[in-house]
Amino acid sequence: MEGLSRVDRVVDDSGYAFTALDVIDKGLVSLEPIRSYSHLLYVNASKNQIVDTMPLSELQYLSLDISGNQITALQGLESGSLSELKINGNALTSLVGLQNLPLLTTLEASRNSIEDISSLANDASAKLETLHLDENKLETFTGIENLPLLTSVSFQQNYVETLTAVQQLEQLTKLTTLNLTGNPVTQVEDYRPSIVLLAPTLTQLDGEPLTDEDRLAAVELKQRREAEAAEQEEANE
Repeated sequence: MEGLSRVDRVVDDSGYAFTALDVIDKGLVSLEPIRSYSHLLYVNASKNQIVDTMPLSELQYLSLDISGNQITALQGLESGSLSELKINGNALTSLVGLQNLPLLTTLEASRNSIEDISSLANDASAKLETLHLDENKLETFTGIENLPLLTSVSFQQNYVETLTAVQQLEQLTKLTTLNLTGNPVTQVEDYRPSIVLLAPTLTQLDGEPLTDEDRLAAVELKQRREAEAAEQEEANE
């Protein structure tokens, strides 16, 4: 098969086999021919016209890139070894179908039509460290609170409007990089210090490093909110 490379010893030590496949922009409409190459570990089938992922069900790959195809649903992705999945630029409306990927650490699903990520709230997604969902139709972060190992999150060009919609950031205690550029929430008053309060482990926000001034502004915002809350409590007594 054209595009095969990287001959390595197979996992069970029974011989050697091709472990990499690169079929970028080859006009493929099906992944069916891949079924017979059970030892593939690295597959890049981006920029084709593939609509079905079921033929991948028998592979135990480590890295898979099927970006730029016409996939509407994720089926057959059951590799217990898969650590990196790129499904950018397809026609997905949800991330249902990733529940059998216990070692997945990197997920890129930008440029789709995803409206909901609550399906990621399962044990199989708990090892995710990098999540890129730019240019989708997301309005909230609901579901992300169940991904405690996340260090990098990118939700650029979505429909997040309020700080309440990103409240789940409080649960991500390892988060260092967050990008919400292009969301309406970035225009909310006190946006930047509010995000710092929600995610104090951040070192970069919207492509810019967090400064001492940012952290000072967050402290001042917290103090102001506490003072306002105290005044309100007194007024209610």
